[in-house]
Amino acid sequence: MKRKILWGIVASIISLSLAACSDDNDDAMDYYVRYTVGATAGDDFFISYNDKKGEPHIDQQKNAAGTVEIVIGPVQRGFKAELSASVNGGHAPAYSQIDVSYKGNPFVRKVHLQQGTHIYYTITGEER
Repeated sequence: MKRKILWGIVASIISLSLAACSDDNDDAMDYYVRYTVGATAGDDFFISYNDKKGEPHIDQQKNAAGTVEIVIGPVQRGFKAELSASVNGGHAPAYSQIDVSYKGNPFVRKVHLQQGTHIYYTITGEER
């Protein structure tokens, strides 16, 4: 009888451990990041951002709509999304923004800056 109870306890501990591991996969690449920069229609944008490998990437363009959106991913928890932007040779854009999407859910705003040139956000896992 004691042996059955002991095996039951061991089996419960193992099954709980396996369930915890499969539910909380810290290495899951389930996040997408959207960088948005807004200014006046026709402005010349200069944007630097971290790509999905965490390396800096530069994008320069003249935009008739006045808004540039860049979506990267998938990335994992701990990823540092970083965005620097200027318009027309060094002026601050009207706004810069970083949004995060988890497992295909709608993007959620994490950082928004009016009249600034640099923002960042680290994905913490709270996005779930």
